[in-house]
Amino acid sequence: MHSIFKTMKKNTLILFLTFFITSSSFGQSTSLIEYRNAHNQLVSSKEQAAYYRVIVLDKEDPNKASFTDYYISGDVHNTGFYSSMSPDKRTKDGLWITYYKNGQKQSEETYREGTQNGLFTNWHENGQKKSEETYIDGKRIGTSRDWYENGQLRSETREIDAQNSIQSYWYENGQLKMSIPYVRLDLKWQFADGKIIVYAANGKIKRESILYQNNEIENTCYDSTGAVTKCMLPFTEIMPEFPGGIKALYNYLSKNIRYPRKASKEYIQGRVFIAFVVEKDGMINDVQVSKGLSPEIDAEAVRVVATMPAWKPASQFGEFVPVRFSLPITFSLNRR
Repeated sequence: MHSIFKTMKKNTLILFLTFFITSSSFGQSTSLIEYRNAHNQLVSSKEQAAYYRVIVLDKEDPNKASFTDYYISGDVHNTGFYSSMSPDKRTKDGLWITYYKNGQKQSEETYREGTQNGLFTNWHENGQKKSEETYIDGKRIGTSRDWYENGQLRSETREIDAQNSIQSYWYENGQLKMSIPYVRLDLKWQFADGKIIVYAANGKIKRESILYQNNEIENTCYDSTGAVTKCMLPFTEIMPEFPGGIKALYNYLSKNIRYPRKASKEYIQGRVFIAFVVEKDGMINDVQVSKGLSPEIDAEAVRVVATMPAWKPASQFGEFVPVRFSLPITFSLNRR
């Protein structure tokens, strides 16, 4: 991980902060402060930050540390531990907890030397459990569940054995939507052969699909009265697509990106990763920088993605669904 404290001026700042915290803790441990933006990137000032991190180095082993993230308001955001404070990679270890701004616990997970192990739980902001799954050495195992904010079970993935699992879905009113058996073939999960019945929220049959070798070979759909109607979408998954495909997407980016003057002057180039949601109607929403390069380049990448035309939306189980998409964008300067 890169440090923001590269210049002498910034080194002076961190030494001052370290001295202040160490003095206030009566010499118990050495502490550091980092400012971070909403994308968890290091920034140089409080004005740029969404929260700040206080790192307390272990007295006997300064390579180990605990930390607490605070919202700028002073409320706790995260707590956790590092078993390694290597400059290029910090290794998560032990219990990590995240909180909403209202103080409600948001998530709780455990790491062992950088690998997720044990129960991983998320909560809604109202305190209701949101999801729960178990990991061993970074691999999800057993049964995982998701809940609506009202406490009703939303979905459940249950592994029967190493080769078979079942995914079930419910509506918010508690009505079963569908149960789908899966088999693992060539290390990949796919639909098991057989019939899938999809129910409407009122309990009436909405769709019947016959699946064979991971493809839908026959389907029947029903309207709200129970009459047979045309199936508008396949049961199998279709990913979202930019109008004209991937080549058209990169043509759009190359024509619309304006290289920030400051970044060009400082010869900053590299790759930015932008995450966004393609909604059910194909519109782009919730655009975020998942891995940035510089404030100016990040902002330009967000601008261009946010103004993209509507995509062809994704569909799953015969319905349009929102999908989170990750897009790498390369900023490159050609200078001789």
